[in-house]
Amino acid sequence: MNSLLLVEDEPLERQALKMELERSDYGISRIYEAANGQEALDIFETENPDILIVDINIPVFSGLDLIGKIRHSGAACKILITTTYDRFKYARTAISLGVTDYLLKPVDYTELKKAIEKCQALLAAECKREKIFDRLYSYSQQHVLEGLLSGELSWSDEDIAGVMDIGPNEELYASLVVCNLEWERFEHEITKRLVSDFALLTACIEESSVAVVHPKGISSREHAAARIRAYMRRLFSELSAYGQISLYCCEPVGKFKDLGEMYKKCVRGMEKEMEKNILLPSMPSGQLCKSSEKARLKQKWLNKLYQRDANRFVSSMKRRIKNEAAYWEGADLLCDVFQKIDKSADLIALFHCFEQEKPYEAVSQFLSCYYTGHIVEFEKKELGIPERIMSILQRDFTQDITQSDVAEEMGMSTSYFSTLFNKAFGNSFTDILNTMRINKAIALIESGETDPEKIAKSCGYTNRKYFLQVFRTRTHKTAAEYMEAVKNERHILS
Repeated sequence: MNSLLLVEDEPLERQALKMELERSDYGISRIYEAANGQEALDIFETENPDILIVDINIPVFSGLDLIGKIRHSGAACKILITTTYDRFKYARTAISLGVTDYLLKPVDYTELKKAIEKCQALLAAECKREKIFDRLYSYSQQHVLEGLLSGELSWSDEDIAGVMDIGPNEELYASLVVCNLEWERFEHEITKRLVSDFALLTACIEESSVAVVHPKGISSREHAAARIRAYMRRLFSELSAYGQISLYCCEPVGKFKDLGEMYKKCVRGMEKEMEKNILLPSMPSGQLCKSSEKARLKQKWLNKLYQRDANRFVSSMKRRIKNEAAYWEGADLLCDVFQKIDKSADLIALFHCFEQEKPYEAVSQFLSCYYTGHIVEFEKKELGIPERIMSILQRDFTQDITQSDVAEEMGMSTSYFSTLFNKAFGNSFTDILNTMRINKAIALIESGETDPEKIAKSCGYTNRKYFLQVFRTRTHKTAAEYMEAVKNERHILS
């Protein structure tokens, strides 16, 4: 049974929530009430409740200020916030302060029940974890991890799994994380972010902060890799607030004894590639799209996200996913793309959508809520459309590329793209493309190339005759005349 503090300034809403929470199936032993921030803080300091439900918009000082003061005290309580869509940006700030979940007003009691159960599960898991480590006898996490990585620990995989609270029938996907951040901060942050969805073992080894992480309840390697990558991206973003750090996470292994060799590889990698601040385990690929098409698909998804149409994006993503491997590859790719839009984005919440019963609905709802709170930021980024178009052209102008190809990658219809292109560049797509190709052809001729067939192919033209026509129109000389002029100029200079 848990105690709960309900912070709500509207008496009727507070009373209705209290009556619902007093039902026996919620498992709440005591409910405290507060109508403003100061009253809530006073009750919290004297009663130390396990769970708080906090309305963001309360008198004296706000719900966010209250949460900040509670977190500053180091309390391990679980916090739920109540908010409305028009205050979603505040909810996002609260989530960054470590709240467990948020509830939209008017509060749906089914969602309230799920949120309370989530808090209780987290509290129970933390309590269980403390008891488990008491079973280490004279060993500490430090001794266990040192022995595991050095190969001197005589325990079986079953013994270590038991200590980490990994079920006997769970397939092991243990990954090693090595970070150069000081131990106390690393241990605090990784535990806070991962404890509910990972089994953890952490220690300070040779002046590095080290953790063994195993994603709970995973049935496939693709799922394991996707979850590890999403959580490590988010963890790295949080740890970066402490300064410039390096975080290396190795490939998940099926036996604990293999982690010793992985640790050596991580250390060597950190010494050799200091300029890379984060290295993640690879994501099994090839099911969502060919590896050679990954960069183009990433750009296409990025462009579609910029259009702020959650349902349209999710429908497009869903059409690409044919099997479980492609599903988790898609989840990983979306997290990667979304972080490019917002480096502080809650990738854990986004990834959780893919682990729901109705994942596509959850993703659509997540995106819709995000768009609601980030209209201005997205409008500013829309200004980068011409730059993104030019980036695609500079990358692919020597290939057999068409206006429809670029429009598709930008997530636009061909007619809309054509109008936007003419407005942005003052010329048609064909004019700009031919200018880039002929400039390339001139550079090749001036470097000594004399074969028109080779020049045409190198510049993206599949038809030699068409290339020669365009060249003459653009330069007012035939290719042969231009080559002769270059030859004569070199003769004069020599």
